[in-house]
This record gives sequence, C-alpha cells and structure tokens, in this order.
Amino acid sequence: MDLSAAVAVIVGVLLPFVVAVAIRPTWSPERKRMVTLAICVVVGVLVAVVTGRVEGIPAEVLAWGRQAVVTVAVVITVTQGIYRGLKDPVDKLAAATSTPAPAEPVSPGETQPRRSLEG
Repeated sequence: MDLSAAVAVIVGVLLPFVVAVAIRPTWSPERKRMVTLAICVVVGVLVAVVTGRVEGIPAEVLAWGRQAVVTVAVVITVTQGIYRGLKDPVDKLAAATSTPAPAEPVSPGETQPRRSLEG
C-alpha cells in the first residue's frame, strides 16, 4: 500500500465524524447521502492533491483522473463502512452538534402552538 492509499483509508476512517458535524438529524436520508457524497468527493480530491497524486496535469491528465477517481472511491467506501459500523455514535455526534429547531410561539394562555390546535 502506498502513502496515498494509506492516507485515503485514514481520512475515510475519520470522515464520518466530520460529516456528522455537517449534517442535521432533521434532513431527509437522501439529503444526508448527497451531502456526505459531496464531502467525500471534495476530501478525496484534496487527499489526491496533498499526497502528490496530482502532478504534471497537461501530460498526465488521464493518469491523474484515474488516480483521483480511485482515491475518491477509497475515501467514500471507507467512510460509508465506518459510518455503518459506528452509526449510533456518529448519529449522536450529529445530534449533539445540531442546533435545535426554533420553537413556535405560544400565545398567552395557550399550552400548544396555534397550528397544532387547528390541525
């Protein structure tokens, strides 16, 4: 295993916790997946750049693209595997770092928001 693959695996192990801070428990599963995928792609490209996989772009565009795609795939795969294995602590971290939804105003003398009473 070369350095870039090792870094991609390490980043993939840590990334679910970074993603947990970014996502919100109230989001739909599709939105969570899209945000996670976008973060993984950006981080995967950054890992490829930082580990020296991106060099000589004019002469090696195809090789660079191949290495970037492989690196992104490794980061996504490891991130999703770690997330599935540690779903409970990652979800707790997401909930702990989320701001609660603003409470609806309650008129004086009422115990529930008006919308709840009408519907």
